[in-house]
Amino acid sequence: MQVILILISLIISLSCTSTIQESNAQIKKKGKIVFTSDRNGNRDIFVINPDGTDLKALTTNKADDAWAKWSPDGKKITFTSRRTGIGQVHIMDADGKNITNLSQNNYNELDPIISPDGKKIAFTSKEFGNYQIYVMDLDGKNRVRLTSSGEFNGRPDWSPNGKEIVFLSYRNRNYDIYKMNADGTSQKKLTNSLESASFPNWSPDGKKIMFSAHVNDIDYLFVMNSDGTERKKLISTEEGNWAGRWNKQGDKIVLTSYRDKNYELYTMNTDGTNQKRLTNNSGKDDMADWHN
Repeated sequence: MQVILILISLIISLSCTSTIQESNAQIKKKGKIVFTSDRNGNRDIFVINPDGTDLKALTTNKADDAWAKWSPDGKKITFTSRRTGIGQVHIMDADGKNITNLSQNNYNELDPIISPDGKKIAFTSKEFGNYQIYVMDLDGKNRVRLTSSGEFNGRPDWSPNGKEIVFLSYRNRNYDIYKMNADGTSQKKLTNSLESASFPNWSPDGKKIMFSAHVNDIDYLFVMNSDGTERKKLISTEEGNWAGRWNKQGDKIVLTSYRDKNYELYTMNTDGTNQKRLTNNSGKDDMADWHN
């Protein structure tokens, strides 16, 4: 009898261990979503599970923190902070520790995002009077300017292979989506005849680019081929949906929506189906990024 009880206890223990391991693996598969919220009075960086659980504040500074993006390995987060009185590029550990100002200058800098190989950061700087796109090393050194045309160039996003950058540019009196080589050469316009396009994001397989556009006073999410062809809406509702980001597996999207008369985060399939509300509070939740 004692032997049987020991065997039963061992089986239960192994079962529990297996369940915990499966649960941890599932959490790792689903990943984490980082985003900006002013729910505590000023804009801070938060993380949350894709099912809406385990909400945590990573920053609690009196200055505004925003534009958070994961590093490819999920160990770091880049973001913009106004801790010095102007926007500066910062980097921190995924748990919010070891915050470092990489800009260390006197002009506004924003939109930081780490390259797929983890060696460079693309960002937007107002160093010479208007916003242009730059790259620098992860320690803030070796800054190189990539754009010069137009009054504004920003919102950079790396292609999955790191060879190209898609970005927003204000030229010819309109905001359009462009792409260029990672060294700034071969700049090409991808959108036309849309009002105020913004927030471009490469799909993980590099075949698609998602972006937002303001059409007839409504913000829509669009997707197109990486060469600008075959553009289509992902969501046709008129409540306002923008700033979409794919997860790393390429099967889900997180976005900001105003459908509940408040700025909340939603997740959905890549074809726009299975939309689920992720956040629910009176603050403004936006600028999300998904790592898994």
